[in-house]
Amino acid sequence: FMLLINGLNSSLLRVQISSLAVIIWSTKLAAFLFYRALKVKEDARLESTLSTKSGVVFFWLISFFWGAISSLPHSLGVASSLEGDNIGLYSGTIIYTVGLLMESIADYQKWSWKQSNPSKFCSGGLWGISQHPNFAGNILIWTGIAIMNVPSLSWQLVPVACLSPLILWNFFLGQAQGSITSGVELATKKYGDDPGYSDYIENV
Repeated sequence: FMLLINGLNSSLLRVQISSLAVIIWSTKLAAFLFYRALKVKEDARLESTLSTKSGVVFFWLISFFWGAISSLPHSLGVASSLEGDNIGLYSGTIIYTVGLLMESIADYQKWSWKQSNPSKFCSGGLWGISQHPNFAGNILIWTGIAIMNVPSLSWQLVPVACLSPLILWNFFLGQAQGSITSGVELATKKYGDDPGYSDYIENV
């Protein structure tokens, strides 16, 4: 976190904006997850994983891997002394902002929905357009940060930086399809008898 703070003092505007972008996103996410944990106190999707020592180790290894891969565009960008270009900086900032708003609104809408409709699946707001708007928002966040920093990288490092949105896409796709976590199985078990849920899965 101190490296991010130091990035705000960089002489490069690109590094300042990239650092601020990561600080805003990580602080927002940590605050939301902490608040949700205090209120909900459990997550059925992780109960079986966290019930064993090997599951706990696996969870934290995946979390570390996810964090390291996600931050590649920023980490590599901070290490570069090149300014980059304004087109990449400003277009990346716009994409990042859209992604941050999408992820934040989606999380808020689902949280609010669950407080009012605890036994129903969320299909309002952005969730009526996409089954996973929070995932889409997160991919846009890191795509934006990649676009900010890629112009400052050597051609050898550009594919490495692009691993972030590409791997996140596949990671979230695995979650959405139920091959990584049990979220799909749990949702089907909970809402499978609701005809509206089947329609939602098929058409959204």
